[in-house]
Amino acid sequence: MSDVSGGRPSPQEARRPIFQDLDLTEAVRGARAAYHWTDEEAAEAELEYRRFLWLTYQHDGPAGALHGDADKLWHYHILDTRKYAADCDQILGRYIHHTPAHAVSEGERQAAYQRGLERYEAEYNRPMPRPGILCV
Repeated sequence: MSDVSGGRPSPQEARRPIFQDLDLTEAVRGARAAYHWTDEEAAEAELEYRRFLWLTYQHDGPAGALHGDADKLWHYHILDTRKYAADCDQILGRYIHHTPAHAVSEGERQAAYQRGLERYEAEYNRPMPRPGILCV
């Protein structure tokens, strides 16, 4: 898939699919089995992943820090490459690549991580629960 798509949706066109319409059933099922999540842990991971996607939309790229289990769920979402590409196109207007933390310098990693925590707190009026792996 190329990074070129039909264009960036409006906030209203992105928010509803992220928080209501995006079907993450298979990604949640895979991550839940792999990590032995309870119903509550799976629900929290899914909510935090949706919040991450919203921040990604708002800032036109991954926020930097994300909930540790949301990162695991992102990995399972990416595994279905066709669905992930279509979902990205619909809600973000382009494909969002996952860049692992080891692929950037320590300084870039720390700056992105801090920026992600700040963006989360500003948007959701609370600290990020269980911040985890940095993905940029």
